[in-house]
Amino acid sequence: MVKICVPVCVRRIEDMREAVERAAAFADIIELRIDCLEQSERANAWAEIHQLAEATTQPFIVTMRPQHEGGNANISFDERLQFWSSARKIPQNVLIDLELNILNRVVSHSGMFEAGRIICSRHDFESVPENASDWRRRFEDRVFCE
Repeated sequence: MVKICVPVCVRRIEDMREAVERAAAFADIIELRIDCLEQSERANAWAEIHQLAEATTQPFIVTMRPQHEGGNANISFDERLQFWSSARKIPQNVLIDLELNILNRVVSHSGMFEAGRIICSRHDFESVPENASDWRRRFEDRVFCE
């Protein structure tokens, strides 16, 4: 079955709700691109995510991607770690998209990220891994190691 994911990429929190409503008209899942928000807006993102998750039937993917992995802002590792670590209990209809290089740090700091709700990604714009199953094993090892 084909599913449609629509990214929502706005600069201000106050524009997010309207963009989500437009996306919900035809999306099966909505991606909230936190990296599109202005830096001053990111601190309030979790409150809006919680409200949107309660008001919308579609599931969400929350993404805060750094520029070197295809994101829309120059976001430091520490800023990303602070954002993910500041999350309260994540709503059931929300998936978290974490890059491989931050996955262990976020999972170890935060008890609210269930492994089945994490999308682990790695973006390499220069090459394709020779053996995709090796990458899958590396992702799984990082999530489930204690």
